[in-house]
Amino acid sequence: MATILVVEDTLLIRKLIATLLGTQGHTVVEAGDGEEGLRALSSPGADLIITDISMPNMDGKQLIAAVRDNPTTQHLPVVVLSADEGSETKQQMLNLGAALVIPKTGLHRELVRCISDLLVG
Repeated sequence: MATILVVEDTLLIRKLIATLLGTQGHTVVEAGDGEEGLRALSSPGADLIITDISMPNMDGKQLIAAVRDNPTTQHLPVVVLSADEGSETKQQMLNLGAALVIPKTGLHRELVRCISDLLVG
């Protein structure tokens, strides 16, 4: 299974995602904002990143930019969780280098399907 970095400032959502991924057999590393997420990436091992957009200290946009600018992490797929389901936000995240943008509504079903697709491909 994979090691997945979950970067989400809302503890309840972060724990929900971590629990869901753990039941799928993945190892989960948690971070409360983009700065914590970048520190977690300094230790090798993440296979995928799941991040929120709006967070304190460093938001998801800044995190994606930092991940894409770093040769050791630029290959990692990034899944963005968004409360904003507008097509403009989705396109902006994809343009920054996100592999997928998933609305927080229907999270469970979509997350399991998307993670499986990304890790197999």
